[in-house]
Amino acid sequence: MSTGELRKCIVARSLVHPIKAILLDEPTVGLDIKAQLDFIEMMRTLARSGTTVILVTHHIEEVFEEIQKAVLIKEGRLYASGEKNEVLNSTNLSAVFNTPLDIRKEQGRYSIHPC
Repeated sequence: MSTGELRKCIVARSLVHPIKAILLDEPTVGLDIKAQLDFIEMMRTLARSGTTVILVTHHIEEVFEEIQKAVLIKEGRLYASGEKNEVLNSTNLSAVFNTPLDIRKEQGRYSIHPC
C-alpha cells in the first residue's frame, strides 16, 4: 500500500463514525503530486460537508479554499491570526520564516516564491 493509500485509509477509518472535526498535521508529507492533490480534494469535500478541518502545515499550497481562518506561529508564539486572506500574506510569512517571500493566490490556491 502506498503512503497516499495509507493516508486515505486512516481518514476513512476516522469517518466510520460521524465526526465534527478532523486535525491534520502535515498530511501530505511523503506523497507524490497526484496523491497530494487527491488528498487535498478529499479534505475539501469533507469541509464542504460541514466537518471542521484543522490543518497544521509548513506548505502554503496545502491551504485550500474552504479553510477560513489561519494562525501563524513564530518561535513558539502566536504571530498572527484571523481571516486566512488577511493572515497569509508576503509580509507575515516573510517575517515568520525570516526570508523574503512573495505569496500569490491564483484560482483559489496559494503559492510561495522567493523574492
